[in-house]
Amino acid sequence: MRGVVMLAVFASSALFGWAQEEPQYKPGENPYQDEFVLKLGEPIALYVEIDGTRFAELTITPQGNVEPGKNVKCQVVMTGARVASGRVEVLPVLLLEDQNGKSLDRLTPAPFKVRGERPFEYKDTITASGDSLAAATKVWVYLEIR
Repeated sequence: MRGVVMLAVFASSALFGWAQEEPQYKPGENPYQDEFVLKLGEPIALYVEIDGTRFAELTITPQGNVEPGKNVKCQVVMTGARVASGRVEVLPVLLLEDQNGKSLDRLTPAPFKVRGERPFEYKDTITASGDSLAAATKVWVYLEIR
């Protein structure tokens, strides 16, 4: 009997996994811009498709202590997939804002290329002001596809 129960649990788990749907990607204009809540080190769900390129998540993670008056290296990670054929170049720009919408800092990761019909994980290291990172609660994400 125990084997039957284990099999039932396994089967329902497998079915649940298959039943999960892929996230819905909203269409976006090129160039794309939108505002998101920022929590350093936590993924931001973008779920936007721009000209055949899907952007799933963006994460900005400081690589050291965020201290006022000091610059901090940050890793920017963006994931997604090019669902159309052909190679494109993505130009990302990230604008940090405080809770009142005051502009704090402009982060410009290097442009990157995405190959057709493939997933991607883009990583870059940029430098940001510790003051800006400490005060930032929002980020404007600008993406241009060329």
